[in-house]
Amino acid sequence: MQQDKEEKVFSLVYQGNVFLLFRYDSINNPNTIDFAEKFGTITKYQWFGDGYVVIGFSNGYIQIILTGNYNEAETLLSTKVFNSHIQDISINETKMKLAIACFDTIKLFSLSSYQELKQDKISIKSN
Repeated sequence: MQQDKEEKVFSLVYQGNVFLLFRYDSINNPNTIDFAEKFGTITKYQWFGDGYVVIGFSNGYIQIILTGNYNEAETLLSTKVFNSHIQDISINETKMKLAIACFDTIKLFSLSSYQELKQDKISIKSN
């Protein structure tokens, strides 16, 4: 993730439910984003756009967070998508869509409205 040409940021998950943001120029002073226990542990995350991150959790939740201001993260979406852990996250920035996968189902969300696109849900039937 890159917020501007001068400020480069990287991230990692600590102890399963803490999201840490580091600036290369102040590595010893990370920004910590803690999540409530109800979300479970972080299973996947993916950066997109300029400072946006979608995070998937073991209890089926996702959160979309804007980290544009390094010291203050803003939650844009927090919702329970599945009753089980998020297995994968994929983003198509050209089509402005977010795909969330759990077992045999993929749910799509609009990245402009953050609403689920229920008509685009994909169910994969195994033989």
